[in-house]
Amino acid sequence: MSIRRSTLATLATLRPDVLVALLVATVGTNLLDFATAPAPGDAIGAGFVAAAFVRIVLVFWIGYAVQRNLSGGAQPLRPAIALARFCALQVVLLVGFGMATKLGAIMQGTGEVPLARQWLFGFLAMAFYALFTIRLLAWNAALAMGERFDRLVPLWRVQARALGRIGGAYVALILPITAIHLAMTLVALKTPMTTDLRLGLAVVDGLFQALELGLTCALGAVAWRVATAIEAAPPPR
Repeated sequence: MSIRRSTLATLATLRPDVLVALLVATVGTNLLDFATAPAPGDAIGAGFVAAAFVRIVLVFWIGYAVQRNLSGGAQPLRPAIALARFCALQVVLLVGFGMATKLGAIMQGTGEVPLARQWLFGFLAMAFYALFTIRLLAWNAALAMGERFDRLVPLWRVQARALGRIGGAYVALILPITAIHLAMTLVALKTPMTTDLRLGLAVVDGLFQALELGLTCALGAVAWRVATAIEAAPPPR
């Protein structure tokens, strides 16, 4: 089975309770973000900063739960030491992501930047960072399944043999969702609109974000299984 088909098949194994938690987290934090977002041209307030912190905490936790569930782990919603290891990696990735998006913002230029240009450079920065860190997807699954940090280096080495197929699956399945999610977020945050329209867009965007996170975790689970299978295979004669 191809990496893409395996990813979709893995996503279909998501437990109903984990799916509900995922949707509540993504749609709920979107509603919170959009409710506290400053009007176009206004400064960012404390409420929006607090909402961003809540989003990070919830996405880390639900990301762990989804990743553990799709990787075959039991009790995915229960906090454990594996959650702490998983979150440690996510903090590192979040810092790198912030640097990548900052670079994209610098490349946009200064002044009144058209929304389409903001989307283009934002998407390019996100796509570059995602593909640059594609080799870490198996790490997410390994840590969510309770493996220790010393297991990550062997996984890094063996995954190189399947890197092209994993990257291709990411481009085909996840990057289009990322593009749509980013576009809706920019429109909601940068464009004046009625409250009802903003709330509706927040819900739809939250659904796309849930799909993006689910597919990413499913691909991480597949990448981890592929890496462990390669590692366990006998050396060629």
